[in-house]
Amino acid sequence: MVKEIRFKLQQGVEEVYPDANQSLTQGNDFLPLEVSLNKTMRVATEVQKKVDELRKSGADQEVLNESIGTTIVLIGVLSVGIVVASGLLQVFYLKSFFRRRKIL
Repeated sequence: MVKEIRFKLQQGVEEVYPDANQSLTQGNDFLPLEVSLNKTMRVATEVQKKVDELRKSGADQEVLNESIGTTIVLIGVLSVGIVVASGLLQVFYLKSFFRRRKIL
């Protein structure tokens, strides 16, 4: 048993308006398209707002990062200074200690 199936594929305006005499602007045919377009526009506006917020946030974080970097460098220099000063004080103290004990 063999069955034959035929179909006609229509695209674009021909699919929606198979009658060539029917006007494209007749009735409320574009209402679903308008609703879809409005929804897409709202989503695009929200996405644009989020992108703007992220750019501003990124710029703020970059400024904060530079500030923190400067602070870390200053703390590093200060700690090295403290270690060097402590070492020098230890050397002078030990030198005087050994002189008092007459070891040097």
